Formats: sequence, structure tokens, C-alpha cells
Amino acid sequence: MKLNKPFLNSTVFNCHPSALDAYMHLKNIDFQYTQKLPVSFISETQALNPLHAIKVNRNHFEFFGGWLWLSSCRKQQLKQINVIVHKELTNEKINELSWLYVLSLHLKSIHRSTNLAQLKELLDTIPIHFRKKIFGEFYTLSTDVNVTNLSHESRESIRNQTRKSINKKLPIPKGPILHRLSKE
Repeated sequence: MKLNKPFLNSTVFNCHPSALDAYMHLKNIDFQYTQKLPVSFISETQALNPLHAIKVNRNHFEFFGGWLWLSSCRKQQLKQINVIVHKELTNEKINELSWLYVLSLHLKSIHRSTNLAQLKELLDTIPIHFRKKIFGEFYTLSTDVNVTNLSHESRESIRNQTRKSINKKLPIPKGPILHRLSKE
């Protein structure tokens, strides 16, 4: 595997034929959260979640994983994206990896009965200067409004979940990190 940073406007990115079923499956999924985010957020998130692909030729890649942010990168006209180039993968392995990618997105999702309250708590925890950077022009001082803008849920839904989740919260253990991790 090798990390490449090809130019988005001069490179062809196609779904690998062996990953097409998984790709189409994910295209039909409705996501809770909007991708109406500033360019810097999309760029940095894509760098943390790079496209996985094989190189067909100098300016052509066929991806099989990590494609969730690709359309946002195109819409925002990013100059470059991160691509992990794999070698010597069989079509069967590419098919398996594409389905694992889709499955991993589902497994990482937060439970629907607490997702709004957990997102609100996360946004309250993130330092304010970084919150402003993440949301850019869409940032507001109200965490409820930020959650509403991301989730398209009502402020009432957010407040209801927040009230219910306060009773379920576990205390955050104090002490050295290794001690805290050993308790989990």
C-alpha cells in the first residue's frame, strides 16, 4: 500500500467493477447528517478517511473503499485528495473489502435513541475555536442549532433526547489514562 495525493480535476476515479454492488448499496442509504460543511472540514476528514483504490494508469484509479467523502470533495472542488493505492488484490478480495467498508460505516453509527444527545455533548466538549473551524460559516453559538443544522431534526427532539440521556450517563473516571483504560 502506498499513499498518493492525485489532483482531483485531472484524475479519473471510477468504482472498481468488483465493488460496484457495495457502492450502489451505499448510494441508496439515507444518512442522518448533512454534508453541508466547510471545505477545510471535508478536506481534513477525507485525509483521515482516504479513498482505497488500485491504480489503472497514471491518471486513473478504481476505488473500492473510502468513497463516502469523494462526492463532497468534487462538489467543493478540492485540488487533491488522499488515496491509498493497493497492489495485487484479487477481484474477490476487492469485493470483500468493499462490503467490509459499507458494513464498517453501519457499525460505527451511533444508536438512534441517543445520537442527538451524544452529538450535542460532543459539540459542547470540542473546544470552541475548533468548533468554529469545523462549521465555518455555518457555526452558531447555540449547540442545539448546530445539531439541528447537521441532523435536520427539531430542537425539541434534541432536548428530549438530552433530558433522557442525562440519567443514563456514566461518570468519567479520574486518574492516569492507563488506569482508566484498564477499567473498561
